[in-house]
Amino acid sequence: MTNLQKNDFVINANTPCVSELTKSQLRILDEVVYKIKKYRLYPKIFIAYDRIAYNVPSWNNFRITFDNNIRSKRDNLSLRIDSDCKFLIGSDNYIMEAKVMNSFPLWFVKALSKLKIYPISFSKYGKIFQNEFNNIY
Repeated sequence: MTNLQKNDFVINANTPCVSELTKSQLRILDEVVYKIKKYRLYPKIFIAYDRIAYNVPSWNNFRITFDNNIRSKRDNLSLRIDSDCKFLIGSDNYIMEAKVMNSFPLWFVKALSKLKIYPISFSKYGKIFQNEFNNIY
């Protein structure tokens, strides 16, 4: 799917003609388009970030991601990243997310404890709205 097709899908809910999708994927895409049109859904905010992802299937599907350059915009909601974007956190800061099926490997838990890294709840979407709310009031 080209960037132009992706943008047209997100902004106008136009189903792209994509030959590389399977029948199952096309059916899901059609269902998404149906819901968008039925409920008159439209984009309200653009959120983008750079992600480094690691996956170790042999360790209970252990997955860890690092996100930075988290940015958003409320106007001109094309998929193009431009100067309208506001950064959520400094570019030298990262959000780390770790997921596992059962329990984390002991070496990972010990490493986090040694570095004094503790879990917190974080939502990119929620943080953007919190920042906007604080700027208004």
